[in-house]
Amino acid sequence: MKKGLIEQRQSVTDRRQKVVTLTAKGRDLAPKVRDYILASEERLRTNFTAEELRQFKEILKFIIGEDEDNDQK
Repeated sequence: MKKGLIEQRQSVTDRRQKVVTLTAKGRDLAPKVRDYILASEERLRTNFTAEELRQFKEILKFIIGEDEDNDQK
């Protein structure tokens, strides 16, 4: 909120909840952030074999509690 990228408002339906949304400035920046993340991910992938990436994905699935069918336990 300090950088003006997001704004927080009270929920219209539940006063206990806050709704966080991107500002116009945040929406303008979002595609650049996405491109940066995708490029960084691609650079990281080049350092691993296909088998290493498969194993890494399986480890991540285990950590977050997903089974092989991509369903949460």
